[in-house]
Amino acid sequence: MLQIWEVLLQLPEGQRLHQSFGSVLHGALMQYAHTDFAEAMHRSALRPFSQFVYYDKARGSAVWQLAALNKEAAEEILYALGRLPQNLYLKQKEYVIQLSKPQPVKQTSYKDMAEQFFTMPQPPRQAEFNFITSASFKAFGSYKIYPDNVYIFRSLLKRWNAFCGGLVLVENNLEEHLAQAVKVTGYNLSLQQFGSNSAQTCSGGEKQQLLSNKQGGQKT
Repeated sequence: MLQIWEVLLQLPEGQRLHQSFGSVLHGALMQYAHTDFAEAMHRSALRPFSQFVYYDKARGSAVWQLAALNKEAAEEILYALGRLPQNLYLKQKEYVIQLSKPQPVKQTSYKDMAEQFFTMPQPPRQAEFNFITSASFKAFGSYKIYPDNVYIFRSLLKRWNAFCGGLVLVENNLEEHLAQAVKVTGYNLSLQQFGSNSAQTCSGGEKQQLLSNKQGGQKT
């Protein structure tokens, strides 16, 4: 089961969101989660949840979005969110933010997703990716401003196979085969400085054209 929630954030007057906000709130979430879960997440390289913070212009509010990739993670996130104080003091920022009650945004299952997307008679010819937060990262000791198609598919496949509960996608070098079956047809990306080392981060969106629907793994 996959679930997504949103929490609206109210910052003190004059304060703005920063790239580090997601990391700060991740720390707060783990502080109020069960100790064994928090310790396991600290050691794990592949976590069963994700979270990020962004500013929603339509609502005029900062939004904290959290997504759980399995039932255990969903229960732990809801437990931690239920314990977080409405007025949360952020030690790193040295001020208090106000949190709304978490609101469910979406819920689905891996089975429903597989039936919807893996068995459709006419697969879509295009897909659009939107990077709301920074998409930059480190790989093999070097800094990558932007993930190429292989990195994107590798990340998605790792999470799907780790948490799908049996609907595993298996094929040698599947991420490379999928990457070869698509190409970028449009993009709207921007760079900005991040951190004291003047590293650049990338955000924005891109469109992918699916060149072939014959590539793919075996569902087991």
